[in-house]
Amino acid sequence: YVTFKGIELTAPDGFDGRYVFNIDKDGSIGEIKFESCNIRTLRGVTRIKGGTGTLEKFTIVACKIDSIKDYGVLTVDKNSWICNDILIQNSTISKAKMFLTSRNNSNSLTVDGCTISEVPENGRQMFRWRESGQSDVINGISITNTIWGHGWNMSGDVDYLVDGFDGMESTNWNVVNTYTTGDFGYAEGKDEIPGFPSVTYPGMATDLWVEPYGFDFNFKDTGFAGKGDSGDPEWRIGL
Repeated sequence: YVTFKGIELTAPDGFDGRYVFNIDKDGSIGEIKFESCNIRTLRGVTRIKGGTGTLEKFTIVACKIDSIKDYGVLTVDKNSWICNDILIQNSTISKAKMFLTSRNNSNSLTVDGCTISEVPENGRQMFRWRESGQSDVINGISITNTIWGHGWNMSGDVDYLVDGFDGMESTNWNVVNTYTTGDFGYAEGKDEIPGFPSVTYPGMATDLWVEPYGFDFNFKDTGFAGKGDSGDPEWRIGL
């Protein structure tokens, strides 16, 4: 078990190839956990690229994650590794080219109480389980009490449309009390997550949040219906 708590994790040249983990060995890990961490400007947070093994749990709780490039928050890049249970909770994630990717089945995936903006890059998958025959989350994906903004266009253009998922032919989805901003959308011909969002906020990201492109997700629209029970609790009003 490996836990980072209250740590800042970054690198001045991080986009060019820095990770917190870039695993290429055989092994068995009970849990990789990030709690109350600031994680920014990396090529990926946790990548598994070689060897054979099992990661039982991958957990992000009460973290701030910003500017993550090709390998996103978690990438299981070998079908000889498996990550069984994934929890992303009470966290803010902004500007990630990819989000979660795997080449093997998982048991469960939960996103709860999160503020997510500019994730993933336009045209890319929010959830990518990409290995034929090993591409499902067996006990389903749950997205609850979350606010999700538009995709990240790294060129600065306004094409923000994304793909919902890859693989997951037999995966069930549970989406509850989850909003998107009005500028979120699925690109033409791409997979749409069933029931996602629960509610579409009628304004844009810049109408809802004070400065989403500068990592200030305090509510500009203080009349927003989900201000007290959705998104990262860090930003909620009236708690």
